[in-house]
Amino acid sequence: MGKAKAQEEGEKMKACVNCKYIIKNPSNVDELKCPVCGSTTFTGNFGGLVIILKAESEVANYLGITMPGIYALYLK
Repeated sequence: MGKAKAQEEGEKMKACVNCKYIIKNPSNVDELKCPVCGSTTFTGNFGGLVIILKAESEVANYLGITMPGIYALYLK
């Protein structure tokens, strides 16, 4: 789903600044804690997505990802 389409439907996504894990539709950004690294710093300004189904995959290993989920490819 493109960024414009997601915004039209009210879908908000925030990426962890530390590990790039994406949380969809966060309820309270001030109390948000990343389930992967525990960081409390998030941004909505990121580009690209990768969905990791198996943390043992070559892609996850290459990107340094240790937990399945949705991740930003880069932060702006």
